[in-house]
Amino acid sequence: MLSLPHMVLPADIQVILDDVRSLLGDLYLVGGSLREVLQNSEISNDINLLVSTPLSECRRRLSDKGYAIAIPGHKHNSLVVPLKGQEKPLSLDIASFRHRPSKPPSLEEDLLHRDFTINAMAWPWPRGPLVDPFHGLDDLNRLRVHLVDGVNTLQADPLRALRFFRFAIRLAANPDPEDCQLCEEVLPEGISPERLRGELDRILSLPLRDEVPREWVLRLFRSNLGRHILPELGVLDRVRWTCEKEESVFDHTLRVTLALTPPSGREEASLLDLRWAALLYEIGRAMEDPSFRGDLSLASSLLEDTLRLGGVILERLKFSKRRQKRILSMIQYADSNFQPTDRAIRRMIGLALPVEGMLRLLRARNHAAPNSTPEEKRKLDEEYEKALRRCLSLRSSPRLMQPRDLLLSGGEILDMVRLPAGVWTGNLQKELISWVLEDPARNNRDSLERKVREWMTREENF
Repeated sequence: MLSLPHMVLPADIQVILDDVRSLLGDLYLVGGSLREVLQNSEISNDINLLVSTPLSECRRRLSDKGYAIAIPGHKHNSLVVPLKGQEKPLSLDIASFRHRPSKPPSLEEDLLHRDFTINAMAWPWPRGPLVDPFHGLDDLNRLRVHLVDGVNTLQADPLRALRFFRFAIRLAANPDPEDCQLCEEVLPEGISPERLRGELDRILSLPLRDEVPREWVLRLFRSNLGRHILPELGVLDRVRWTCEKEESVFDHTLRVTLALTPPSGREEASLLDLRWAALLYEIGRAMEDPSFRGDLSLASSLLEDTLRLGGVILERLKFSKRRQKRILSMIQYADSNFQPTDRAIRRMIGLALPVEGMLRLLRARNHAAPNSTPEEKRKLDEEYEKALRRCLSLRSSPRLMQPRDLLLSGGEILDMVRLPAGVWTGNLQKELISWVLEDPARNNRDSLERKVREWMTREENF
């Protein structure tokens, strides 16, 4: 049975949408937010809306009515309006119709420009009926990922090939075989490193608990697409893990990556950066293949090769300097004979190193080690859990707090707010530090993100 959006959305959101429709005219619920409503899921972030009114006029009308400043959206044809007092959804993402130069703007034209059929539906607010020219609802019910217009969809934006894999992983789906083959062969030429990194970050942020999503991760990195994005991983598929074991270094690396357990909100580590550290942990082994040297000369050790080659990859994908340091630090110290004494932990915390991430990476490596018995793994788990508890206890000791101590980096704040850095960045970080010092338990990603969203709604801050 079709779920009607006005029966699923919270009452306060319905009131906002009714008000926006009265201001802007015809309003359509589209994209990911409509897909989530049709699946009876909570809307994860933005409410995606489509309007025919020019965006400049939309902005004027919304501002006149007292809405928070309409921040320009990340796409040229959209704007974002933060919602006050909301945890989820966080904002309205209002877009204008996309269309071909030879065609006038229309709802049908816009849906043709979307990536997958499950995202190419629209619901005229508030009563419908559903506009579904590409049978997206049927595909959604069957968990089928299908390109709207085949190769034309990919030519319009090659990044959609990577998004195709993300949706297959996220939905544990059964993608259209022909579309899958098309996506596997796409070359990521012309896609900016920032967009590639952002999409890979989204993929590595997914739970990946079940077998089907894991198989799609393997398929992605083994595809022509994946090997052009990270050719170094493809080389690892030709290098054996040990002389006695037929498993390739690539397979072992993926097993370690998928064995990672999510850190708690209080830890100085994120599952995303942990997975990047695990992916790059054995990357120096690529130098063992005589056909691959990259742009590097042979280094003096496997760890040195790994840190140098890992740094090249992170720089190529335009990771922030802070993230590069955090990921490479986890790799470097997880390779050492680290003994988690209080003195050693204090020293590493003082150096602003992600100790918890290093411990979780060590544990995942040991879990993936061949011939480990269940009893040995249980004992290792106990040892690492004890070390993690000591680390959290020592980290919570009173000391002068710096912006780097916040579990939300400046780069991550910029990604949330979608504004260039400026004086406001330092002001926001000072406010976050003051807020955390009132209650150290607030220094976790979820709480900090809520505080940033609250800060965004204050007009005087922009």
